[in-house]
Amino acid sequence: MDKELFSIGDVARQSGLNVSALRFYDRVGMLTPVWVDPSSAYRWYSPSQIRTAELIAVLRRVGLALPEISTILTHQGDGKVLREVLDEHVVRLEQGLASAKAKISQIEACWDNPAPGKLERTLTVAAHELRSALDSVRFAIGEDKDYPALQGVLFEVSGGQVNLAATDRFRAAFCTVKAVSESFDFRGVLAGSCVDELLEVLREDGEASLTFTAELHVVLGGRGLVCELLDVDFPDLSHLTSSHDGGSRAEVDREWLRRTLGSDPDSARWLVAIDPEGQLTLDPDAETGNEQALLLGAAYLAQAVEAVGGGQLSLEVNGPVAPLAIRRTDHPGSFSVLMPIRRNRP
Repeated sequence: MDKELFSIGDVARQSGLNVSALRFYDRVGMLTPVWVDPSSAYRWYSPSQIRTAELIAVLRRVGLALPEISTILTHQGDGKVLREVLDEHVVRLEQGLASAKAKISQIEACWDNPAPGKLERTLTVAAHELRSALDSVRFAIGEDKDYPALQGVLFEVSGGQVNLAATDRFRAAFCTVKAVSESFDFRGVLAGSCVDELLEVLREDGEASLTFTAELHVVLGGRGLVCELLDVDFPDLSHLTSSHDGGSRAEVDREWLRRTLGSDPDSARWLVAIDPEGQLTLDPDAETGNEQALLLGAAYLAQAVEAVGGGQLSLEVNGPVAPLAIRRTDHPGSFSVLMPIRRNRP
């Protein structure tokens, strides 16, 4: 017998795999000994196979499945294959851990606050729709520390949909997302500090699970996130969420409106007027114009147009002291409202 060969017991001691495991890997063709004694059926292994056995032991300890280990062994020496398999495995581990943490947080919250039905306050929405909705209202989140109730996004669940709203008193933004699953009635304010992190999670395709307790728990594709819900009373904005009779409305192309407003509107103001025939007039000279027109800050107007999205927009004016509403014609539930600047009248 070649002195460079090692018995199955030697391989077991050096690799950390037990003898039964080595016999199993032989049966499945993953680690077949270089020689089997025909008289005794003893298995003998080469030095390189000891290194292979050590690799198998390590990969098994970190949780790789047999097909993944087989792929690595088949491409030994190919660092690219090794990195791809291990990277995918690490992603699965991280997603599983995040999901487990989110579920544990849900259980702990329900345990600490054993209100009836707490575990049932979960609904599912399309991730891309929620991301688009959240992205379209975030610009209106208030930053004034004297008004903490405005420093977040209202999540109002009712009638099988999630209604989002944000306002800083000078403007407001609204968007609606339909629930994929059955919903319930809930009203809470997502902290503005959580918005960016939630948007990042929602980049993944699929359906996002939203569980509302003392916090908002979001699970998407095995990835979990716990978001702060503010203990505040969000103002009632219901008077802004529908069109009023007697107003004027104009439909315009969003790209045209963006170009008209320009790329540097920070110091400018616009007079906005809509005649009874639906003709929109934009006057960049804030000192002149129709007394019935709205005087609006250009920066706020540009941000609202950018955030609402869509291709065709509907602008609604209900008088010189009423707000301007900017809606998507293909999604009326997504719109922004801008309060006019007060003008000194002679």
